[in-house]
Amino acid sequence: VRRAGARTLPMPGGNMSIPRASSGATASYVGENKNIAKSESGFGDRKFTARKLAALVPISSDLIRFSSPNAEQFVRDDILAGIAVSEDVAFIRAQGSEHTPRGMRYWAAAGNVIAANGTINVANVTTDLGKIEVAVMNADTPMIAPAYIMAPRTLNYLRNLRTANEVYAFPEVNASWQVSDPARSTAMLRGYPVWTTTSIPINLGGGGDESEIYFGDMSEAIIAEVPGIRVDASDTAAYHDGSQLVAAFSQDQLVIRVIEQHDFAMRHETSMAVLTTVKWIG
Repeated sequence: VRRAGARTLPMPGGNMSIPRASSGATASYVGENKNIAKSESGFGDRKFTARKLAALVPISSDLIRFSSPNAEQFVRDDILAGIAVSEDVAFIRAQGSEHTPRGMRYWAAAGNVIAANGTINVANVTTDLGKIEVAVMNADTPMIAPAYIMAPRTLNYLRNLRTANEVYAFPEVNASWQVSDPARSTAMLRGYPVWTTTSIPINLGGGGDESEIYFGDMSEAIIAEVPGIRVDASDTAAYHDGSQLVAAFSQDQLVIRVIEQHDFAMRHETSMAVLTTVKWIG
């Protein structure tokens, strides 16, 4: 979600509100010496509250003593990678709770959640993709950073999809889209960048074979976060292993803990659309 273009805003106090336009002013033509019709811009607030995302990993102190000096760094980086995955899971599909952010799936306006056609062919796939694009554009979304987000399985299907004449339906998805950072190179689809993540499930629906496709303006996706990621290490800490309390000192362990605090929201519900019941496999 971050790489796709979501905006990050500092939230040092743990709570924040940002304004959003809930309705716009209107204009109309008037005749000479006629009264101009009154209109108003409506505004609301999108509120953010810090939610704590944490990871704790005990490792043997022998690993630190007898392995290369980079062992602790390796473990820490592994934890940070795990946190990144957990972020995507929450920012994309979490329903939201007291302790968890609400993801894009449940921020999207009800009218922007559209079921894919059950008959899978080039024409219907093209139409379905157009539906979620139009749902976002019809809401006068700024389209500053529009993008698709989908499961790798779905992108693979689109890469292989051919017309009756054995011509690739979307040849652009087999070409790399190069951005300033080479690590962020990705595919293009219908003129928009595509980002893939396994955080979008492929086992949804009654048959356990459905997935989802997200399309929206990622500049409207807001991550409000308490500045900095807290990383602590201790060889005297105690931790709970799921069944009992363990003392790291007596086990000769080093406990690494990583904590970050953030919240997520779409600034406008209409700036994100979701195609559901996607069974594009191949």
